[in-house]
Amino acid sequence: MDPAGLAALLDAIHQQHGCQARWVESVPVLETLKGAVVWDGEVQVLEVTAHPTAQGCYAWSRASTGRGRGITRRFCALLHGSRVDSPLAAVRAAIAEDQRALRIRQN
Repeated sequence: MDPAGLAALLDAIHQQHGCQARWVESVPVLETLKGAVVWDGEVQVLEVTAHPTAQGCYAWSRASTGRGRGITRRFCALLHGSRVDSPLAAVRAAIAEDQRALRIRQN
C-alpha cells in the first residue's frame, strides 16, 4: 500500500477529480529509461463512481521537496482512459507531465 495510506489517496482522488473511489488492487511498476530506473513503486488501482467519463483511476504518492517547505507528499491520481489504460501508462504519463512542467519552469 502507498506510504500515505489509502485514506489520503481517496482524498486526493476526490480533490482532483470530484469523485469517490474504491480500492481494487496494488500493482508494482518499474519504469526504466536507457537502463536507469526512472520510477519504482506500487500503483493503486481504484474503481471510481459518479464520474462522467471514467470508471477507474491509478493513484500513488511520492516524497517531494518543496521550496523551503521540507519534504511533503505529492499525490498522483490519473483517470483510466484511452491514453492512460494501465498502471504503467499512468506512471509514464505522470513522468511526461513532470518533464513538461520542468521545461516550462526552465524557460
